[in-house]
Amino acid sequence: TVSELPTQFGAANFMSGLEVLGYTGTDLGDGNLTFEYVVEVGIHKGRLVTMGLKGPHDFPLNPPSGPHVKPHIHAMQGGGEHPSGGIHPSSAHSGLPDDFQYWSRPFPGWNESRKSVGDYLAFIRHLWATQ
Repeated sequence: TVSELPTQFGAANFMSGLEVLGYTGTDLGDGNLTFEYVVEVGIHKGRLVTMGLKGPHDFPLNPPSGPHVKPHIHAMQGGGEHPSGGIHPSSAHSGLPDDFQYWSRPFPGWNESRKSVGDYLAFIRHLWATQ
């Protein structure tokens, strides 16, 4: 319905969703944002990291790319599979500095999800669970 349509798109929409879920994001401009994240599951459970995202201008129609993670968790490795493959310098994929690393992890099934920040964070949680 019309009342369910977002009133804002892009990084601003994603930032609003983070705030609703209790996170404080930092808008770095040009769709780049960061937020502190305590890993909830997996071998890095309890670790505080900074997550960076390049929010698309049309979120929630499309998910953010990434994620970008600081500090570096894996060695840079362009090829390969999750968890240690597809790791790149962040500056090649966003306006984030290279103290972040870009994990090339497209969100599978975005169009079948609710297309929410909560859905995207569940995907992030899964990435940490499968390290």
